[in-house]
Amino acid sequence: MNDVFREYLVKLLFCYIEAVVYVALSFSFPVAAFFALACSMAAEYAKARVSLVVKYTKRHWPVVGIQSHRVLVAFAGVAMNHYHKTVFGLPTMEFFLYFVGFLSTFSFFYRFIFSKTLIEEESVTRRVLEVAR
Repeated sequence: MNDVFREYLVKLLFCYIEAVVYVALSFSFPVAAFFALACSMAAEYAKARVSLVVKYTKRHWPVVGIQSHRVLVAFAGVAMNHYHKTVFGLPTMEFFLYFVGFLSTFSFFYRFIFSKTLIEEESVTRRVLEVAR
């Protein structure tokens, strides 16, 4: 199996695992789990969508709020739930799900700004190439 395809497959499976974790938690905390899932998928989509518009090879994407960070925060909430039942008046797991949602929202906007920069750079490059012809 090709390394690029393997990387794609791992990323895709990790997205499904993340979704399954949030769906499983939605039975106990429906609003917080939906918020975490929706924001998480929006953050992932922000990166995938820009690849349809511009070619972005050899550029490092912002690593704030990436998928592994979100899952680690969710599992930290599960672990903390055994020691502290409430955080700031909310059940611990619900607090951590909201935190995942806000982290994902921050990641979404950060990726949105980075995508805008990539698109602007690509449009400048296209104009320069058109003028050179």
